[in-house]
Amino acid sequence: MKGIIAAAAAALALCVAATPGRAAGPVALFDEGHGQAFLPGRDGALDLSGLAKLLREAGLEVRPGRGRLDAQALQGVGALIISGPFAPLAPDEVEAVRAFVAGGGRLALMLHIPQPLQGLLERLGIQYSRGPVHEAAGIIGGRDSNFAVTRFRPHAVTDGLGSLSVFGCWALKNFSPQASEIAGTGATAWLDSDGNGRLSPGEPVGEHAVVVAGTLGDGAYVVYGDDAVFQNRFLEEYNRDPGRRLARWLAAGPAPARSPRPSGTKL
Repeated sequence: MKGIIAAAAAALALCVAATPGRAAGPVALFDEGHGQAFLPGRDGALDLSGLAKLLREAGLEVRPGRGRLDAQALQGVGALIISGPFAPLAPDEVEAVRAFVAGGGRLALMLHIPQPLQGLLERLGIQYSRGPVHEAAGIIGGRDSNFAVTRFRPHAVTDGLGSLSVFGCWALKNFSPQASEIAGTGATAWLDSDGNGRLSPGEPVGEHAVVVAGTLGDGAYVVYGDDAVFQNRFLEEYNRDPGRRLARWLAAGPAPARSPRPSGTKL
């Protein structure tokens, strides 16, 4: 009788371990402690529940992080996602995130407004544009700030990718020798530096990066100039493939880095 009970208990434990949603893989922490309005635990059109589902499918255990980002909060975490913060990271939080990545963590940043992430971006060697990017090709819905990006450099989140659609995106410029600009516009794109919604004399026209990826110590990071890319509405219709690739990359953990592309060179 005891043997039967023990076998039943073992079978039950096996079933529980295999139950969807009870991932035993690395922890993916969604930062929710910096004024984020779009969250993985909600199903609104601009929320991130679809991305959270892709992370779980990739083997990650998704958790919310509603407090400060420090060593204690990041203990046991394999991947950190900071999407669309409205409140800035404090200097000690910036250093904690850098230490997390250097220690082998993976970091994904998505910008809504870039200023809250300025300190962290500076420490990663990334600058952002004064205004959003506008395109003359691949425009979505008649708005030239919404467009499909089709120019990529090799990286796990872009290899084999057909397109990445952005919906109000900041241009990114990389200055780190350990990072590369891995997705960018065509030569006719321009930056709306004065915010008037049209091309003005002197505004930069040309190729502009919208995704940067790099390594730091034993870890790695990827920065998207737009936080709409993986929101439910746009993930489902446009960016499911990019979302899957990001999820697999976040779940993969430390891996040998490819040779970085020299900063300042064209895509």
